[in-house]
Amino acid sequence: MTYFGDGASSQGDVHEALNFAAVMKAPVVFFVQNNGWAISVPTERQVAGGSVAARAAGYGMPALQIDGDDVVAVVEATRRAFAHARAGNGPVLIEAMTYRRGPHSTSDDPGRYRSLDEERDGAGMDPLERLRQRLLADGIADESFFAEALAAAKAEEEQIRTGIQALGSRPGTEMFDLVFQETTPALQAQAANWREESEHV
Repeated sequence: MTYFGDGASSQGDVHEALNFAAVMKAPVVFFVQNNGWAISVPTERQVAGGSVAARAAGYGMPALQIDGDDVVAVVEATRRAFAHARAGNGPVLIEAMTYRRGPHSTSDDPGRYRSLDEERDGAGMDPLERLRQRLLADGIADESFFAEALAAAKAEEEQIRTGIQALGSRPGTEMFDLVFQETTPALQAQAANWREESEHV
């Protein structure tokens, strides 16, 4: 199973992977998380054909377009796709429609291409809250279950935080030293620039 976004679906290597998997009848599930934005470009301006799922027909593979904010729908679609692939029928593409809350990355300013109101309107109900409401309504869980789960999560969070802090800082050069077994000229240039800027060497 491989996961990628709607923006990545417009990259050449994704086309090649879909085509190769279909030709080889490889047991692969391609899971596209379509959050409506390829960084700052809305889906309708970067996905031809209306949806990523529509592209699957060109590779001769089945596709499912689902509500990506519905945990149960995601699990059921994934199970169906796995069953198809494991039965020797080749790859499947799942497009899970969701919405990106907040920026794409720390360097992204979503205020340049959408308003806070648009984000609130487009995001809908939080998927975790949706699942919580469903579990409560179906009698699968009660409030004490969620209180215990939250307490356990906070304890684990604190344990992880404490463990990471105990590791101490690492030498910044590791981000260059541990990339390739043998360095490249481009990586060497980046390392030299980093040393100049951070260590004033």
